[in-house]
Amino acid sequence: MSEPLDPLRQRLEGLRDAQPSPDLVPRIKADVRQTPQRGVVPVWVARAGVGAAAVVVIGVSLAGLRSAPGPATTATPSPTSLSSNPRASSQTSIDPVATGLGPDVIARATRDLPMPTTLEVSIGHKVLIVAGPVDHDGVPSFLIQHFGDLTTGYRPDGDFGWITAEKARTSLVPVNAICPAETTLASVSALQPFERHLCFGRRDLTFEPVTARHRAVGAKISNRWISSDGSPDFFTGLPVYGLTPALMMPDSGWFRVTGHFDDPKSIECGDPGEVAWCRERFIVTAVAPVDPPGFVMPGTWAQTRLPPIDGRTEHAMIWTGTEAVVWGGYASSAEPDHSTFDGILPRGGAAYDPQTNRWRVVSDAPIVGRAQPIITWTGTEVIVFGGFIGEVARLDGAAWNPATSRWRKLAPTPLEGRNARGEWLDGRLYVVTSTTAASYDPVADRWSSIPAAPIRPDWATVVAAGGRLVIVSFGDGATPPVRWATFDPDSRSWANGEAPIDPMMAGTTVTSVGAAGRVVLPDLGMRFDPVTATWETGSGCLGAGAGSVWTGQWVLGITRAWEPFAGTCRDLPPSPNREAPFDDSNGREFPIAVWTGRQYITWSGGNGGDIVWVPKDGAVFTPEGDLEP
Repeated sequence: MSEPLDPLRQRLEGLRDAQPSPDLVPRIKADVRQTPQRGVVPVWVARAGVGAAAVVVIGVSLAGLRSAPGPATTATPSPTSLSSNPRASSQTSIDPVATGLGPDVIARATRDLPMPTTLEVSIGHKVLIVAGPVDHDGVPSFLIQHFGDLTTGYRPDGDFGWITAEKARTSLVPVNAICPAETTLASVSALQPFERHLCFGRRDLTFEPVTARHRAVGAKISNRWISSDGSPDFFTGLPVYGLTPALMMPDSGWFRVTGHFDDPKSIECGDPGEVAWCRERFIVTAVAPVDPPGFVMPGTWAQTRLPPIDGRTEHAMIWTGTEAVVWGGYASSAEPDHSTFDGILPRGGAAYDPQTNRWRVVSDAPIVGRAQPIITWTGTEVIVFGGFIGEVARLDGAAWNPATSRWRKLAPTPLEGRNARGEWLDGRLYVVTSTTAASYDPVADRWSSIPAAPIRPDWATVVAAGGRLVIVSFGDGATPPVRWATFDPDSRSWANGEAPIDPMMAGTTVTSVGAAGRVVLPDLGMRFDPVTATWETGSGCLGAGAGSVWTGQWVLGITRAWEPFAGTCRDLPPSPNREAPFDDSNGREFPIAVWTGRQYITWSGGNGGDIVWVPKDGAVFTPEGDLEP
């Protein structure tokens, strides 16, 4: 059986030589609404002009939504130029020339526009007219696209919705696209997506140097993004499309990338809303490797093999000379395909050999598991001490011998109080608490009391530098002053004073590192000489304090590196993505790391977004040059 003719086509066949009757227009519109549609193809009926006898039926084809390439300064068509715009109709029930509204016009809302979509259009928001005016549900309407703003939050994929032509006329005014004079990645990514394709059309753009990363922002948006720093977001990077094996970009490289918006194939995407989205995609057409930018430390990352234990947070790690030993912390449930946080405090751990990329299990210690333990390497044993079980402080410890894989308990300690902090110095482990202090001799397995610190080590960092034990205490993290104290093992005496640090900076500066006889605070660019008790301030390196280690020349963090005496700050290349099933929403929260003498090793840690996921992955950074003195 043949398919019946569309009622609209039947009407048009009869109109070729006949004059229309006065009731033809409403009858055609009624027939169209009752006919099943085979796709979203807007159709409207309008008078051709005053005194005209013929009825003109106009269909907006999907091809009409394609735009021609234009220079970087191309702006949205002005009201006076719309009559020559092939995407705007002059034969509608609303006059585009008079209103300035039509396809490919950017408009600003002059009042709030309730929408049947996720994002509301508020006063001042910019929208794109995608199609119209067309008949939608029997009313002349416009299809608009909008992305929200900084207050309500941008959505990379935007929203599409219909508004009546009358509402558009009273609520929207056309505005020009503000196209950047320079086509840098920063200037282009700062535009709203519809501004990108209106400003640049199909013009080829080249960005250099950029690096690529995976970033998941929704099912419709590409999860491959380019950025200038390895941390793309909706404001600083671009999702890229059209990638083939020849055009793929690994995470560790830097590239010159060429591509364009407004893909000629966007017409194949479907209805007008999909076509508008397709036109905003940055289609990569060429990729070439380039040298990293000068602000990046040359080097490469590699992922470690997954260990035989689950991921952890608030754990400790130490380098023995051949292995990175992990112990303590909150672990995840032992499931083979993922790690789910459930508050377990295991007594065992694991040891990683970067030469073979292999892990081995560290057997259970003869003490209970705990979070935030002190850890140190004596030359023959890994000592773990202190830590917390919930809010309860522990003041016991154990030592593990990597050569024999055996544990022993440490002798009972004379320490009392809370907030145990410690560091290895001159062959002993020195520990201070809120009320006491002592040193531990691992050879004799004996503790010796020393004078208590003259300041409380609350929210503190303890570092060995210049032959002294150094405490920098932020107190409650809000009330001045920040205080310092140093212990001289030879004289068995303390010195102390106030540090020129804002206590509100505790969240970013509580990490300090012993470096060439100084205590350095990378984020603030500060150095403290424990012998002369003097502070110096220079150029800091915000971010270098996260997961920081001292290489002998650089303070190396998981994202940045700082040379404390020259004040040089460099970015590290982006570390490897945390692959599925592990959540990669926010990198590594509170990273723990070690320096091997030529490599930086970090392992596990939270993702910063959801404590349910505790990835069990690790990463190794190998600098190109020698970072030791």
